[in-house]
Amino acid sequence: MAIAAIKGLSTKVVEHDDSLEDNLASTNFALSVPGIGVITAPYKKIKVDGYSVTHLVSGDSRSAADFVLANLGKSCRTEILDANRPYMIVTEVANAKKVYTLSKGAFQAAFAAGPASLSWANPEIKSTTRSNVTFAIQGKYVAASKKRK
Repeated sequence: MAIAAIKGLSTKVVEHDDSLEDNLASTNFALSVPGIGVITAPYKKIKVDGYSVTHLVSGDSRSAADFVLANLGKSCRTEILDANRPYMIVTEVANAKKVYTLSKGAFQAAFAAGPASLSWANPEIKSTTRSNVTFAIQGKYVAASKKRK
Protein backbone atom coordinates (compact mmCIF):
# COMPACT_ATOMS: atom_id res chain seq x y z
CA MET A 1 0.00 0.00 0.00
CA ALA A 2 1.32 3.41 -0.92
CA ILE A 3 0.32 4.93 2.42
CA ALA A 4 2.55 7.96 1.95
CA ALA A 5 0.68 8.89 -1.24
CA ILE A 6 -2.74 8.52 0.39
CA LYS A 7 -1.70 10.31 3.59
CA GLY A 8 -0.25 13.08 1.44
CA LEU A 9 -3.66 13.97 -0.02
CA SER A 10 -4.87 17.41 0.97
CA THR A 11 -8.33 18.81 1.58
CA LYS A 12 -9.97 22.05 0.55
CA VAL A 13 -12.78 23.58 2.61
CA VAL A 14 -15.42 25.82 1.00
CA GLU A 15 -17.74 27.79 3.30
CA HIS A 16 -21.37 28.60 2.39
CA ASP A 17 -23.71 30.94 4.28
CA ASP A 18 -26.96 30.07 2.49
CA SER A 19 -29.84 28.01 3.89
CA LEU A 20 -31.00 24.67 2.56
CA GLU A 21 -34.21 22.83 3.40
CA ASP A 22 -36.20 19.85 2.18
CA ASN A 23 -38.72 20.57 -0.57
CA LEU A 24 -42.07 19.17 0.56
CA ALA A 25 -44.26 20.20 -2.39
CA SER A 26 -46.07 16.83 -2.26
CA THR A 27 -47.47 17.70 1.19
CA ASN A 28 -49.18 20.84 -0.04
CA PHE A 29 -52.79 19.60 0.08
CA ALA A 30 -55.78 19.85 2.39
CA LEU A 31 -58.98 17.81 2.68
CA SER A 32 -62.00 19.47 4.25
CA VAL A 33 -64.32 17.03 6.05
CA PRO A 34 -67.68 18.56 7.02
CA GLY A 35 -68.25 18.46 10.76
CA ILE A 36 -64.67 17.32 11.47
CA GLY A 37 -62.30 19.93 10.13
CA VAL A 38 -59.43 20.09 7.67
CA ILE A 39 -56.89 17.31 7.29
CA THR A 40 -53.52 18.31 5.88
CA ALA A 41 -50.38 16.33 5.16
CA PRO A 42 -48.10 16.06 8.19
CA TYR A 43 -44.46 16.78 7.54
CA LYS A 44 -41.00 16.79 9.03
CA LYS A 45 -38.31 18.61 7.11
CA ILE A 46 -34.65 19.34 7.75
CA LYS A 47 -33.25 22.86 7.50
CA VAL A 48 -29.57 23.78 7.35
CA ASP A 49 -28.34 27.34 8.00
CA GLY A 50 -24.78 27.70 6.71
CA TYR A 51 -22.48 24.82 5.87
CA SER A 52 -18.98 23.87 4.80
CA VAL A 53 -17.93 21.34 2.19
CA THR A 54 -14.58 19.58 2.59
CA HIS A 55 -13.18 18.24 -0.69
CA LEU A 56 -10.43 15.63 -0.92
CA VAL A 57 -7.89 16.86 -3.48
CA SER A 58 -6.41 14.20 -5.77
CA GLY A 59 -2.68 13.57 -5.83
CA ASP A 60 -2.77 13.70 -9.65
CA SER A 61 -5.23 14.54 -12.42
CA ARG A 62 -7.58 11.65 -11.60
CA SER A 63 -10.51 11.85 -9.24
CA ALA A 64 -9.53 11.56 -5.58
CA ALA A 65 -11.38 8.22 -5.25
CA ASP A 66 -9.52 6.76 -8.25
CA PHE A 67 -6.23 8.04 -6.80
CA VAL A 68 -6.93 6.27 -3.49
CA LEU A 69 -7.80 3.03 -5.28
CA ALA A 70 -4.71 3.24 -7.47
CA ASN A 71 -2.50 3.57 -4.40
CA LEU A 72 -3.86 0.56 -2.54
CA GLY A 73 -2.02 -2.73 -2.67
CA LYS A 74 -3.21 -5.25 -5.25
CA SER A 75 -4.55 -7.73 -2.67
CA CYS A 76 -6.48 -4.92 -0.96
CA ARG A 77 -8.11 -3.87 -4.26
CA THR A 78 -8.83 -7.35 -5.62
CA GLU A 79 -9.56 -9.38 -2.49
CA ILE A 80 -10.38 -7.28 0.57
CA LEU A 81 -12.46 -4.57 -1.09
CA ASP A 82 -14.16 -7.06 -3.43
CA ALA A 83 -15.19 -9.19 -0.44
CA ASN A 84 -16.55 -6.12 1.38
CA ARG A 85 -18.86 -4.76 -1.31
CA PRO A 86 -20.73 -2.52 -1.32
CA TYR A 87 -18.36 0.20 -0.21
CA MET A 88 -17.82 3.90 -0.80
CA ILE A 89 -14.74 6.03 -1.03
CA VAL A 90 -15.85 9.38 0.36
CA THR A 91 -14.29 12.39 -1.35
CA GLU A 92 -16.54 15.24 -0.13
CA VAL A 93 -18.30 15.88 3.18
CA ALA A 94 -20.85 18.61 3.90
CA ASN A 95 -21.19 19.76 7.53
CA ALA A 96 -23.97 22.06 8.71
CA LYS A 97 -23.15 25.07 10.87
CA LYS A 98 -26.73 24.89 12.25
CA VAL A 99 -29.31 22.20 11.54
CA TYR A 100 -32.81 21.56 12.89
CA THR A 101 -36.09 19.95 11.89
CA LEU A 102 -39.43 21.63 11.33
CA SER A 103 -42.54 19.48 11.75
CA LYS A 104 -46.28 19.93 11.64
CA GLY A 105 -49.17 17.59 12.43
CA ALA A 106 -52.00 16.60 10.11
CA PHE A 107 -55.17 17.89 11.73
CA GLN A 108 -56.65 21.33 12.01
CA ALA A 109 -60.27 22.17 12.74
CA ALA A 110 -62.72 24.96 12.10
CA PHE A 111 -66.21 24.78 13.61
CA ALA A 112 -68.98 27.32 13.36
CA ALA A 113 -72.30 27.52 15.18
CA GLY A 114 -74.30 30.60 14.25
CA PRO A 115 -72.18 33.74 14.62
CA ALA A 116 -69.55 31.97 16.77
CA SER A 117 -66.67 29.96 15.36
CA LEU A 118 -63.75 28.04 16.76
CA SER A 119 -60.63 27.07 14.86
CA TRP A 120 -57.43 25.27 15.73
CA ALA A 121 -54.31 24.37 13.75
CA ASN A 122 -51.09 22.56 14.55
CA PRO A 123 -48.18 24.98 14.81
CA GLU A 124 -44.91 24.30 13.05
CA ILE A 125 -42.52 22.94 15.69
CA LYS A 126 -38.78 23.56 15.55
CA SER A 127 -36.44 21.00 17.10
CA THR A 128 -33.35 21.82 19.11
CA THR A 129 -30.65 23.32 16.90
CA ARG A 130 -27.49 21.24 16.51
CA SER A 131 -24.17 22.29 15.00
CA ASN A 132 -21.38 20.59 13.05
CA VAL A 133 -23.67 17.85 11.69
CA THR A 134 -22.69 15.94 8.55
CA PHE A 135 -25.68 16.06 6.21
CA ALA A 136 -24.24 14.96 2.86
CA ILE A 137 -21.36 12.99 1.39
CA GLN A 138 -20.14 12.40 -2.13
CA GLY A 139 -17.72 9.91 -3.51
CA LYS A 140 -17.30 6.76 -5.52
CA TYR A 141 -19.82 4.03 -4.64
CA VAL A 142 -18.95 0.48 -5.62
CA ALA A 143 -22.06 -1.69 -5.70
CA ALA A 144 -22.31 -5.22 -4.41
CA SER A 145 -20.98 -7.73 -6.90
CA LYS A 146 -23.30 -10.22 -8.51
CA LYS A 147 -23.52 -13.62 -6.85
CA ARG A 148 -20.72 -15.91 -7.84
CA LYS A 149 -21.53 -19.36 -9.21
